[in-house]
Amino acid sequence: MSDTAAQIEKSEQDAEAKQQEGSRAPAGAESEQARPSKSATAGKKSKVKSKKAKSKAAQAKPKSSSASSSADGKSTSPRLKAGELDGLVLGYMKKHPDKLPISPGGIAKEIKRSSGAIGNCLERLKRQKEVRRVEDKPKKYDLPKAK
Repeated sequence: MSDTAAQIEKSEQDAEAKQQEGSRAPAGAESEQARPSKSATAGKKSKVKSKKAKSKAAQAKPKSSSASSSADGKSTSPRLKAGELDGLVLGYMKKHPDKLPISPGGIAKEIKRSSGAIGNCLERLKRQKEVRRVEDKPKKYDLPKAK
């Protein structure tokens, strides 16, 4: 038998002996030797967690490549191509002049996109002079004045 195999066998025998000693102790008195080590219980916990993770992964529904999902599992609008958000934002502003000036969050709620994406889009449109910012805090945007 190799040295490591002998060491493992000896440590297993020692552990069994300690468990037997701990079981002989009076009911109210727990000895340090009777308690399992943290490393011994940690291995068991990790196995339990991995089984739970595997079962959750097996139950998960496959995601569609054309739509993204939010954290709560609800389906969101499909991913836009480059530049499409600009058209959506400008289209909304032109269709609803009565709601102008409007914040990025106001547009975001109406067209169901994130306020951060809308804010970035509005800043890009402002640089292109297709919209103008009329308030800085909170940021509000309007269409440029007709010439």
